[in-house]
Amino acid sequence: MSLPVASDSDPYLLSIPTPDSPVVLPRWISSGNANPNGRYQEPVWPLGPLIDRPGASLIKIHWKYCPEPMTEQIKQVTWILLNGQLRPTYLQSREIRARSRGSADVMRETCYEWMRLGRWLYTAGVKNLRACTDDHWDAYVTDRFRTNPTRHHAEETLSRLTDLWAFDQLCTQPTGVTQPPWERQGVDDYLPSSTPQDTGENTTEPLDPSVVSPLLMWAIRMVDDLADDILAAWGEWRRMQQLAVTNPSSPAGLAALEECLLPRLAAGTRLPTTEWRGKTVLAATFIAATVGCSVNQVSGFRQRHQLSMLQQGPCPLTVPVTGQINGRPWREHLDFNEVTTLMRQLATAAVIVCLYLTGMRPQEVQGLRSGCCPDPEDGGRHLIRSHHYKNVTDADGQYVSAGEEREVPWAAITRSSARSESLNAWSLRANCSSVPPITTLPAAANAAAP
Repeated sequence: MSLPVASDSDPYLLSIPTPDSPVVLPRWISSGNANPNGRYQEPVWPLGPLIDRPGASLIKIHWKYCPEPMTEQIKQVTWILLNGQLRPTYLQSREIRARSRGSADVMRETCYEWMRLGRWLYTAGVKNLRACTDDHWDAYVTDRFRTNPTRHHAEETLSRLTDLWAFDQLCTQPTGVTQPPWERQGVDDYLPSSTPQDTGENTTEPLDPSVVSPLLMWAIRMVDDLADDILAAWGEWRRMQQLAVTNPSSPAGLAALEECLLPRLAAGTRLPTTEWRGKTVLAATFIAATVGCSVNQVSGFRQRHQLSMLQQGPCPLTVPVTGQINGRPWREHLDFNEVTTLMRQLATAAVIVCLYLTGMRPQEVQGLRSGCCPDPEDGGRHLIRSHHYKNVTDADGQYVSAGEEREVPWAAITRSSARSESLNAWSLRANCSSVPPITTLPAAANAAAP
């Protein structure tokens, strides 16, 4: 496979990509990044090779949202966006925060803004970016800002639209995107008037103490009093999952299965069950791991005995319950079916404690590494070493997705906070790969369409 290369005479120019070109060129992929790459011709472009921040969503660009007549044109400029960089001479004329390259999130949002323009032009009867006139640019921006966005948001939108023209110039065979008129006339006439919300300050109302206090109290109690039980159950759950997958179908396994379930059937005792597609069915994984048979043998037992309608039955784990609430055990036993929910709740509690007792940004909490908060040797305060990601750039001014470690560590207010840091780093990383990840508080859902 041949890779598009920069022009010998101009290092900022990139050759036109081929159908087999990688979505992200190797020069932009860090050495430790193992996220899968894609090919130019594919309908979905993964941006994982550009994402190094732990806990970040591995976002993608979906080309089904782009109007067919303009797909190839917008794809070409988007590929240049992902793999090129704006000239320093161009950046000197921009605002102080202008960068030659943006983050994966910014690149995707920029691409989706271009798709939005493409859909608008297609509806207006324009099927080629070269045919976009000043009148089309003016009309699109007027329609785009009909919802009265803030001035800051409007500036970002105009900047992204300008990038369509700017990055098109960085290809040896540009598609011919026309220059937006505000580049010649100035942007002020295209922007809404300033409002107090345009200061960039966070205007979100803080939570009332009557809400935060019990939330934080129970988050701390869950971390301090219940975490050991939940983590033990999680370890047992993972062990049983592996057993169920690897247990072979054998006569001994079938005999053990019948010895366990047949007496309970005869006595009318409830069998271990789980919920599947709105139905109560035999808990095949739990039963297979418990008695030593295969999952297929459990399914065969269900069919032979016509166990399609069952009452809910427990799947108790053998791990001891040590946590207490008001001096009494908080559970009679931990159930196999509730372990993933408890782990998610425990991770959420750890995040709440981290956020409120340290002042970290959500991205920092998501990116905590194992060993970030070791026990102090001198009996001093627990120090938390984290990475920050906002506005982190390298020597060339390019965004660094992996962030960088803070020069001054955070000091944990309480032991609960310190423990939460370690727990959060553990639970949100590889050890918790089967549990849906925590994103932010509150969780933000990604829109399906741009």
